[in-house]
Amino acid sequence: MLLGKALPSRKVREMSPFGDLPMIEAGSLRISGDLPIYRFLGTLLGYTGTTPQEQAEVNMWVDTTADLTREMWGADFMAAKEGGATDYTVAGKKTEFGIQYLEPKLRLLSARFEARAHPLYIVGDTLTLADISLFSALEAIDREVPLALASFPGLSEWRVRMEQRPRIAALNDSGRRY
Repeated sequence: MLLGKALPSRKVREMSPFGDLPMIEAGSLRISGDLPIYRFLGTLLGYTGTTPQEQAEVNMWVDTTADLTREMWGADFMAAKEGGATDYTVAGKKTEFGIQYLEPKLRLLSARFEARAHPLYIVGDTLTLADISLFSALEAIDREVPLALASFPGLSEWRVRMEQRPRIAALNDSGRRY
C-alpha cells in the first residue's frame, strides 16, 4: 500500500478519483476522502467491529466525531487564529464556539459514552475505529478548546487512559504528531 507519495497536491488532486485530498493508493485502487480512507484502513486492520451491529455503531461514532472535528476546524476561531487575530479575540471566539456548539455535542457524546457496555472500549470489547476517532476528536478539542472538556470527566479520563496506551504514548513522544 502506498501512502502519500511526495507529489505536489495539484498532481495528487488530478490523480484522485474525485479530485480531493487526502488520497491513498492500495494496489490499483485509489481512495480519496478522509472517511473512506479511514474505513478502508479500519477494515483492512480489523478495527470495524465483529458483528453488523458493532460495525453500524462504529460507523455512527466515526461519522459523529468526524462532523464534530470538521465543525471545529471550520470554526471562526480557527480563521481568526490563522488571520493573526489577537489572543483575546481568538479566546473569545473559542469560548463562543465551546458554548454554542461543543457543549451540546459533548453532552450527547458523553451520554452515549456513559451507556457503553465495556469500561475501556467504545464499541465491543476491543479497540475499534470508534475509539480511535473519539480519541482523535477529544485530543483536538483538548488542544484547541481545553475548557470544553472540563464538564465531561468521563470523556476526559477515558482520553487520558487512551493516551497512555503504549503505541499512542510512543507517537506522542516521537514529535511526529502534528
